[in-house]
Amino acid sequence: MAVEESNRRQGIPGRHLGMVQRQAGMLAYNHIFWIVGLTFLGVVPFLLLLRKQKIGAGTEGVH
Repeated sequence: MAVEESNRRQGIPGRHLGMVQRQAGMLAYNHIFWIVGLTFLGVVPFLLLLRKQKIGAGTEGVH
């Protein structure tokens, strides 16, 4: 309620406010998409550095 009243005092019509909020949501989604994508690309080299374990390795002493 207080936000709507403040917007009315500033002269911002409701349809413009809704449009701005939709655009802000889309920009936030776009930024998160880039952050997740760059994080994935940053992790891939570390995954390539992991050693592959040989099948049956390390089970000699187990009965």
